[in-house]
Parts: sequence; C-alpha cells; structure tokens
Amino acid sequence: MLFWCAEHRRCIGFVILQSGESPKHVYTVLTTRYQILLMIRFNKIPDYIIYDNACNLSEYFLNRSPIDVIDSIIVTDGFHWPNHNNCGLTFHCKKYNGLKDIISVLHEQKNRRLDKLKSISTFMNYDSFAELMVYIIHLMNMREIDII
Repeated sequence: MLFWCAEHRRCIGFVILQSGESPKHVYTVLTTRYQILLMIRFNKIPDYIIYDNACNLSEYFLNRSPIDVIDSIIVTDGFHWPNHNNCGLTFHCKKYNGLKDIISVLHEQKNRRLDKLKSISTFMNYDSFAELMVYIIHLMNMREIDII
C-alpha cells in the first residue's frame, strides 16, 4: 500500500501488506507510522485524505479517534466514485474547491507503473522486495521533479 501526496505527486511512504487492504491499514499508518512525518510537515493529518473506500475509512476514524480527523475531509477518488452508490455526496472529491486542481486518481496512475513488478516480486523475499520498492519509488519521485 503506497501513500501519495496528490499535491506534489510524490510517494511519501509505503507499507507491505500481509493481507488484503482495508481502512484499518490506512488508519494505522496515518495515526502511527507517518504521524511524525505528517505532524512535522502539516502539524496535523492532511486537510484531505483521498482513498478508494473513503466512506468506510471515515467511519473507521470516527469510531476510534475522531479528534484525529476533526479538520480533515476524507473523499473517494474520481475513479472509484461511480461505484459508491450508497455514499453521500460529501465523499465525492470533486465537491471540494481545495481538490479542484488535484488529480484524485494519481495513485491509480502511479500504481499502474508498478504492475510490471508483480511477475518478479513473487520470487523475492520480503527484504529484497522492500529494497526494490524503496528504489523504484525513489526513481518515480525524482522523475516528478525532473531530475531523471
């Protein structure tokens, strides 16, 4: 699971999951592993959190630590929004002026580049895969600032 800054188009971190992705993973990462990074940079969790399953992530946060997202808006990206038939419009990323110029599907675009790693990653151990991910993400981030 990769965490992208949509504004700057850079990956700020990743977690190698041992099971399927769920709102629990996003919650855990935002409230523990990246808390120091986010607090130093923003003094809080970011204003906007874009996630495929925003409605359930929002509920997950509100049931555990609503104070952490009191000033944040959790929204579904444009790619997954059409599948959220029972979600309120408050979860639609295009309803917020702060996200008008943001590519809400950035993570889908970036993750598509990583699909090629699937065939070789099955033959790697955990440490080798983690090192490869660090290297690949570094290259992707450097390309965003036109160094490569």
